[in-house]
Amino acid sequence: MKAHRVLIIEDNAIICRQLQEILEFEGFIASIAMNGKKGIELAKSTIPNCIICDIMMPEINGYQVFDKLKNIEKTKNIPFIFITAKTLQEDIRNGMNRGADDYITKPFTAKQIIYSVKTRISKKEKQQEQYFKDINSFQKNISHAIPHELLTPLNSILNYAMLIQNMEKRISQEKIKSYGSSIYESGKRLYDTIRKYILYTKLESQFLLFTKNQNLKQSITINPEKIISRIGKNIATRYKRHDDFTCQIINNDINILQEHLEIVMAELIENAFKFSVKGNAINIYSKRNDKKTTIIIENYGKGISQENINKIMAFKQFDREISEQQGLGLGLIIAKTIVEFYGNFSIESTENKVVKIILNFETTNLKS
Repeated sequence: MKAHRVLIIEDNAIICRQLQEILEFEGFIASIAMNGKKGIELAKSTIPNCIICDIMMPEINGYQVFDKLKNIEKTKNIPFIFITAKTLQEDIRNGMNRGADDYITKPFTAKQIIYSVKTRISKKEKQQEQYFKDINSFQKNISHAIPHELLTPLNSILNYAMLIQNMEKRISQEKIKSYGSSIYESGKRLYDTIRKYILYTKLESQFLLFTKNQNLKQSITINPEKIISRIGKNIATRYKRHDDFTCQIINNDINILQEHLEIVMAELIENAFKFSVKGNAINIYSKRNDKKTTIIIENYGKGISQENINKIMAFKQFDREISEQQGLGLGLIIAKTIVEFYGNFSIESTENKVVKIILNFETTNLKS
């Protein structure tokens, strides 16, 4: 088995040597950096499996080392353990709030060091293992979903077109309308499948670039109530469920590009109607807390289990074998991808009862 590499960043030579001996005795490969600058360079060049870093160092302290490495693509996911003589609760909270994996105070024991390093590396390896499982599942879902969602409506279009083409006798106006309606519905399904697939792949590439361009995160949607209400009413009209829909949004400007808000609301409201029964309410409302605006899309339908909420991913539909569904299952993941770029996305659900999609955004101006 390949030995794991641990980088020690500590300006005290005695402590450095002590940590190195503890780790090497357990079979780790331990590298040493005597200051923050050297530690950053070594982390970038060696990509260790774990980093142990002192906080109180001259020139570049441990917090600065952590912040720097978390902003570098190839080092941002390395497990990071702070080690320090600082024992005040606020100091520990400061380190953990930044996203550190652990915080060990001096004096420490060999057992503490080994337990922390092994635990953090093991956790990281399990996350990577799960990531690759998800990738494999993603690929399988693509291979199953795309052919089905492209070929099913296409076959329907071709079959109805062939019926019309091969009609020897005169067709009634009513039958022509029926065939035309079926062709339209199949064409629309095909169009929606291709549109969502293109939108999803476009968003994936855009947000990868947007992380390097923070200006997009400053985008503002003015008067979101009008936008959300319009989208909701249009979808309610399509489903002939005007009386089921209500919208009560606090009209504060929110931190999201208007185009992206429109995509999010269209996908989520469409899902709310699709997976609920006529006569059951679909409510959209918002709350304001300090500088945050929370928008909630609420519907009564089949519900989603907590297990399935945790598994939300592209090209994934739940209980498809029980409940026949159309589409790639991309609507939810498209909305989630967009919202999490600007704020927070969560789902609350009790199976067979209420489903709440909860979106949190920064509020840019407060209106009463």
